[in-house]
Amino acid sequence: MNATAEQPVAALPAGHVPSEDQAAAMRVNGQKALVAGFVGAHILAVPTLIVLGITLGRAGMVTGALGAVVVLLYRIFGQMITNNATRQPVGSQLATAMGSLLLRMTALLVLLGVWFALPAEVTAPLEPIGIALGILAAELGWMGALIVTGIRARMPIYDLPASTFDNTGSSASGRREETR
Repeated sequence: MNATAEQPVAALPAGHVPSEDQAAAMRVNGQKALVAGFVGAHILAVPTLIVLGITLGRAGMVTGALGAVVVLLYRIFGQMITNNATRQPVGSQLATAMGSLLLRMTALLVLLGVWFALPAEVTAPLEPIGIALGILAAELGWMGALIVTGIRARMPIYDLPASTFDNTGSSASGRREETR
């Protein structure tokens, strides 16, 4: 056979399916992330909306709230979809998350297209800086809260079995492991 000819490749296995305990832990961590992101977005968005209301008036506050709501909807739906995917094989969890991202990005593009298709008299009273600051505040609040929650979360799926450590606390690789 020619060395450059394509060889048939066996299909990859479906992947590791998380145990019920692992899936439950991932769902709990996902729910914590959802709540933390929601609260974090509000912690930054509400003061931003107050400042927009003071500086730009009602139009600034309303458009800032519109931007924050778009971020919240985008993030909540994404988090809910990935939380529901925890019972799937690990490889398909990524596919589910990426499919969700594609759908949400498409929805944002459609929303943007509708925005530009609106007549000027509809969009004229809205403040673009209000939308931008509402989006920025909600996104920074959500991501900041996710970072804090992620640092505090414990993922049992990544825990090494106790048998990988000898009685001195060193792993089989010879590196000393930290214990808490």
